Amino acid sequence: MTSILRYVTLSLLSLFIPLALSLLSREKCSFTILSTLFCHGEAQAVPLNDPTYPLPLRKGLSKASYEIAAGNASKAIATLMPLMKTYPDYTALFTLAGIAYGKAGNHLKAIEMENRALALSPHNVSARTALGIALGNTGHFKKEAKEEISVLQSHPKSETAWEALGWAYASLGDWKSARMAEEKAVALNGKDPQARMMLGLALAHQGYLEEGLIMERTAEKLAPNDAGIKRSIAYITVSLHHSGNHASQNRPGFNPLLQPTPGPATSTATPTGSQQMSPSPIKAPSVLH
Repeated sequence: MTSILRYVTLSLLSLFIPLALSLLSREKCSFTILSTLFCHGEAQAVPLNDPTYPLPLRKGLSKASYEIAAGNASKAIATLMPLMKTYPDYTALFTLAGIAYGKAGNHLKAIEMENRALALSPHNVSARTALGIALGNTGHFKKEAKEEISVLQSHPKSETAWEALGWAYASLGDWKSARMAEEKAVALNGKDPQARMMLGLALAHQGYLEEGLIMERTAEKLAPNDAGIKRSIAYITVSLHHSGNHASQNRPGFNPLLQPTPGPATSTATPTGSQQMSPSPIKAPSVLH
């Protein structure tokens, strides 16, 4: 079973804090730049300091969000746990708890929390995007893609969902779809280094080596200390560029999400231990075409 860790973080932009998701890392990849999911419509809004919330809940959500942003996910969970018993009907509480559990590496618990949030608010885009990420972190890349596609059907300008979808496709080895998704993400937010990193890899795997390197160099300028970007640059430069080898559209090839060191992948492990070879296609949202 492939161990996968992708952390999520909150961007504390104002007292009325829209939920922010950051697709930060999988196996030994360290990313630091936030990718924010803003509220573009009623279904997506997950304020953490809504004045209609009970004061103890507002204080707890605010405290937990700062703890998550500071890297203290365990403290955030400890802050949120008693609130869940007192305020079991608040979507923001369970969405935030799911993010905290995800950052702590407990992805099954993250899935549970996001499902509870969606049970309260089935059309909540923040919770569904976070659920997709958590599913990907347990190796369910097809399910992750389906959740993000569901988000994009109603919110096609969600950069975070496009980025997550691209990572899911890349994890499945579908570099053509990964490229299209990450191109959408970069168009919506050109300062997102993770989207540029994955777009660079997708370009390289389709044979556009120079373009891929340019994209990775741009990502590196945005996040100079990002290990995943450095690993991607090394892979394109050494493994592909010098040898002239290319990965086909549906062969996994190198993916920094799944491999700690450069080298061609031959399969992707699923949570059950079975091997995914040549994954069946997932229906992409119409906005992808």
